[in-house]
Amino acid sequence: RIVLDATLQQALDGLATSSGLPVDVVGGTREAMSRAMWGSEAGFGGEHGGRFWFQESFPTCDALVTLGKVLQLLSRSDRPASALRPE
Repeated sequence: RIVLDATLQQALDGLATSSGLPVDVVGGTREAMSRAMWGSEAGFGGEHGGRFWFQESFPTCDALVTLGKVLQLLSRSDRPASALRPE
């Protein structure tokens, strides 16, 4: 399950919903995002302003957590990042 703010949902033009994942759309405040992630137990959230939210022990929006997630993905392969494709 993912949570997106309404502006990002419109910008993606249905891409997130076509992935088959359940998507919740919320208002554009940090409080709304945090509450929506907490209430739905979503694993990921995104805002149009470029913030990424992850469900750790509580919903968090932190650039270091995002960097850590990216590095985890990169460490799964010996290929350069430019050659990685989402599955």
